[in-house]
Parts: sequence; C-alpha cells; structure tokens
Amino acid sequence: MGSNPNFEQAAYFNNLGVSQSKDGNLAAAISFLQKSLKLYPDYEKPLYNIGSLEISRGKYKVAIRYLRRFIRLNDQHLASYYKLAHALFMEGNTREAEINYQKALKMDPNYFEAQMGLGYLYIITGNYPQASKQLEKASRTNPNDAYLIGLLLGTYKAIADFEGIDKWTPVLNRLTSRILKTGDGRVESPFDNVTRKDDSIENFRVAKSWSKVVQGSVAEFKTNFPFNDRKKAKPKINVGYLSDDFRDHPVSHLMSGLFRRHDRGRFRIFTYSSGPDEKSFWRNEIKENSDFFRDIRQKSNLEAAELIYEDGVDILVDLMGYTRNSRLEIMALRPSPIQVTWLGFPGTIGADFIDYIIADKIVLPEKDLPFYTEKPLYLPCYQMNSTLPETTKKRELKRSDFGLPEKSFVFSSFNQTYKIEPEAFSIWMEILKAVSGSVLWQLRTNNYVEKNLKKEAKKRGIDPERIIFAPKIPRSQHLERLVLADLGLDTFTYNGHTTTSDALWAGVPVVTLKGNHFASRVSASLLSTIGLPELITYSKENYKNLAIRLATYPEEFKKIKEKIAQNKLSSSLFDARKFVKDLEKIYGKIWNELLTKNAKMKS
Repeated sequence: MGSNPNFEQAAYFNNLGVSQSKDGNLAAAISFLQKSLKLYPDYEKPLYNIGSLEISRGKYKVAIRYLRRFIRLNDQHLASYYKLAHALFMEGNTREAEINYQKALKMDPNYFEAQMGLGYLYIITGNYPQASKQLEKASRTNPNDAYLIGLLLGTYKAIADFEGIDKWTPVLNRLTSRILKTGDGRVESPFDNVTRKDDSIENFRVAKSWSKVVQGSVAEFKTNFPFNDRKKAKPKINVGYLSDDFRDHPVSHLMSGLFRRHDRGRFRIFTYSSGPDEKSFWRNEIKENSDFFRDIRQKSNLEAAELIYEDGVDILVDLMGYTRNSRLEIMALRPSPIQVTWLGFPGTIGADFIDYIIADKIVLPEKDLPFYTEKPLYLPCYQMNSTLPETTKKRELKRSDFGLPEKSFVFSSFNQTYKIEPEAFSIWMEILKAVSGSVLWQLRTNNYVEKNLKKEAKKRGIDPERIIFAPKIPRSQHLERLVLADLGLDTFTYNGHTTTSDALWAGVPVVTLKGNHFASRVSASLLSTIGLPELITYSKENYKNLAIRLATYPEEFKKIKEKIAQNKLSSSLFDARKFVKDLEKIYGKIWNELLTKNAKMKS
C-alpha cells in the first residue's frame, strides 16, 4: 500500500478528516475522507471512518454502502459488523441487521453493544422470548446499565410475564436510585420510568439526565440559528409539528382533525414527518390538510433542523418526547424561537431546549411545576379528540361475533399489555370473583400475552376462559366492537390515554385510579372533562369496590351510561373545533409574549 504514489496523500487527507471530525466539523471531515478515497479507492480507513460518521449524521443508507465496501476489504473487523447491523436496523432491514449482529457476536460473544442491539431488534420484531434471552446475556456483561435493564424489564411487561417483572423490577429500582445519586452510569429511559413510577420527582430526574444525553449528541454540530429578524409582528404565525407518528397511530387518531381546523387567516401549518408512509387514511388526512408537509425521514437531524429554520417556523411542537423513534435531537438544535412539547409523552422533557408543555391542571397540577423544566400552557383538557368520520360502514354486531357471552357483564381493558401491572391484574381478578359470570375482554397485543394472563388468572382462582382476547383490528372496526363492552377497567401507573377516550366515545364508562404523575392522571382528566368525576377513585380498594358496585347495581350503572350518552356530544372532550380555538389562543399568547420581550430588549 505504501508503494502507491497516492497513498501518502490519501493518508494525509484521512488524518485531516479524522481531525475535523474530532472538532465536530462533520461535513468537512467527510469531504477530506472522500478526497482520500478518490486518491486510493481501496484504502480501508476512510471507508470505515465515513461509514461511522454517516451513522452519526443519520445517513444510514450512505453508511451501509461504505461499511459494506470496508468489510469486503477487511472481514475480520469486529466493530464494522456492529455498525453495519445498526445502520441496517435503522433503515428497517431487520433480517440483514440480525445477520450482522450475529457475526459480531460470533467474533466476540461478550460484545455488549451487539448483544443489546440484537436484543432491541428482537423487541421491535416482536420476538420477546429471544429478546429477553439476549438482553439477559447483555446484563451479565454489563450488570450496571439501567437502560439495558429497563429494556429487559420491558420485554417481560410486553408479554405479561409477571415472574420476570417481579424479578427485574427491584434490580432496576436499585440501579436507577444509585445512578441518580452518583451520576455514574446510564439511567433507564424516561418512558420506561413513567410507565412504572408515578413519582414526579424521579420522573424529572431521569428526564433531565436523558436531556443531557440528547444535547450532547448534537453538541458537535456547533449550530446557532439566529432569530433576531424573526421576532416581528406578522400576518400569520408559522406553526410546525414534528412527529414520527403521522400514520395509523394513536397520536394521529387523536389529533388528525387539528390540521384542517387551523385558522389559515392567522396560521400557516408545517408538518415534519420522520416516520414511514404507510398510505393510511390518517397520514393522508394530515398531509392533505397541512400547508406544507415535509417528509424528513431520510434527512439527518441537522438537515431537518436547517429545513425547519429555513421554513421560518415560529412555534415548533414536538409530539414525541421520549417515545420510540423520537427525534428530540432536532429540537435540541433549536431551529425555532419557541419550542413546545405536547401529547406524545406524558411528562417533562427536562431540557432547556423545550420552552412550554401543553397540559391541563389535572395532569399537571401547580404543585408539580417544580419538577418540570417547561412552562405550562393550560387548556381545559390537554387531549384533543378528532372523532373523524371513517370509511367502514356501521354494522349490526353481536357479542357472539367476538366470543363474548351475550348475557354476562363484560369488563374491558384494551390498553397495551406493558401497562398491566401484576397488582392491577390481581384486583381485576378479585372483581371477576365478586361479579358472578362476568368476563374480562382484553387486547391480544402479541402471541405470548394470552397464555401468560390466562395462567395468572388460574393462579388467582379464576377460570382462564373468563379472560377473552380480542385481536388488533383497524380503529374504525375497533370502535364498532367496543360498544359491546359494559365497563372499562383502567390501568394504574400508565392510564389509558387514547384507550380511555375511545371507550367514552363508544359509550363505555371507565373506572380509573387517579395517580401521582401525568401518566396516571390522564383518565381522571378525560372523565372530569366529560362530566363523570364519580368514576375517578383515589385508592385501589375504592377502585375495586366501584367496579363491583356498577356491575351489580343495574340502576346505578344505567344512570352512568345515560350520562355518557348525554354528555358525549355536549362535552368539550369531543369538541375538536373548540379545542383548536383554545390551542390557537395559547399559540397567539406565547408569540405575543416573545414579541413583547424582544421589543423590551431593543428599547
């Protein structure tokens, strides 16, 4: 290699590229590395370096091309298989990603990043037994990584494996507590934390820890978007919405009707979609009713932020928070003078790059404000409900169509399985014991949950056949079948959100237990808004007793049903037009506050 007259110059440009990358100048780094390759196409180092840098920029397709070229020249390089697997996974090619993770682990069975990467791949593909097996291996390699243990616990929660939950919950509690105290190590994800802990203080500390990771991941870009010329009065305020969930997803189910209702005399609406285009009714509804719909899936975080800035967005609303496939790094780059979090994540982001959170005074009471970095923007109810007309024709359905007994009292819980805690399930079984002949109708979220919950029912002295599972079906069909249920039983730490509002829209009352943080107060917010505070309980014993009473006192239950029917169309919970007007008022308010602040600074 050294005998090639171009090699020394190629090595020089490679070294320049490495130096630039260390200084955070990624575009310049890649330019030098490409010059190196132009001089010497089979030079391994720049191939690997470009592949690695393109991953950090979110350019996974490009990274895959360079890493494959590198591996053809050096098939014994351990890290390259891991990086190739990661890039393939991020591009949705799980089959080839799995192969390359396995190649890395064949070379080094204790390669922690590959162990965890493969475990996460199995979670995403729904292979939970393999995921737990792989993540348990990773936990032996690195027993102090709370993020890993959170993923592992999540695999057991996803399939309602209560033994696994009972085993790993205390482990994660100890790790989280120690890491938050010492700052030594990676804490569990904020989403995992809010799903299992209704403790606003701990939720805040975990979120704040993660916000630093997010900010650190984009610090190398050294970008500064100036807004001095933006902070002027204008005929229309540019509002941007950022999400991976502009598709058939609960967030879109709730808010898709927002975009066509925005006042175009006052607002110009931009939507930035980082998720796949599955040609659904929901995506089309949002796309057609946005002034500008931007598909940013193939753009890096920096490129997406630059686009948002060039579009002149005045108020940027992130709809993801710390949920899966979030692009909070875009928010961390600060492409808009006002940045807001709403709807997708029930809690604080814990970051100085988010200015406001849209909430109501039930999910976010004033006593919890010290544990939020955002200023609250209060609405009567934080959750929007679009209740859009859908294409499926109304059908005459019978309970027998879904395996339900025609004359039994039907309790229901269509929440995702990860929300079902062992204690909540035990209380549900006590309710079934007390209500003769009743059944519990639940969602079959995967191929493992039915077996596990029926086993747990039997342990608690309930005939497993009294737990009846329903498959996932399109939302319009689900809303049709949901009317066959009698009473919804809410989950505890992480309430039903869309699940609860769907039940109420179908005329099904929901009994909830009001908790101590945002996620555990959502159903209380929805029930208060629709005028049914009598369905909110404040202890587990009261929760159980209320469910039993409503199932065994037909006259009382009938009054509740009639109240839902009466309130549904008059309540603001399902008044999308009023919701949008209220939302636009707060957008106008925070924009005017910014203009006033800017004017004072100039004077």
